[in-house]
Amino acid sequence: VCLFSCSIHIGFFYFYWLILWLCGEDFEGLVDEVESAIKAAVNSDLNLTQTDTFLANYAKITEEMRPGFARFWKSNKLKIIGAISENTVWSKQLEGVSWRVDVVTHTSTQEELQHPTAVMELKLSDNENINFEMDCDTAGLLHKKLSAALNSLENA
Repeated sequence: VCLFSCSIHIGFFYFYWLILWLCGEDFEGLVDEVESAIKAAVNSDLNLTQTDTFLANYAKITEEMRPGFARFWKSNKLKIIGAISENTVWSKQLEGVSWRVDVVTHTSTQEELQHPTAVMELKLSDNENINFEMDCDTAGLLHKKLSAALNSLENA
């Protein structure tokens, strides 16, 4: 398996340098142009119906190359956008939430029996956990704020 894998890599690099040698600077320019087109496609959230019009703006991408780019974009758009967004996160991300409700069943005062609390645990991307408690009113406020945030995201 390793020998096969190594021969593929050697074959690819040989092919790359052969094309570079045959095409000279034109090949490097073409690679730069395709890279630029991919970046622009990501930034403009290119859909498949816009591909031909979009590629017409890139002079080095010929009409013969456009169907290949369209197939590439169709099969790799989500992967490319996912990789870019994954690499552009500047802060911690929420990876999980768990909760439970605690109810006091035995206490010295009757007042504490009537106030259950929600215990929350937030799991962050850097393996940090944040734990906190809240009463019913605070949980209602949190629900209201999260609903507003979800509504804004859905309407964006």
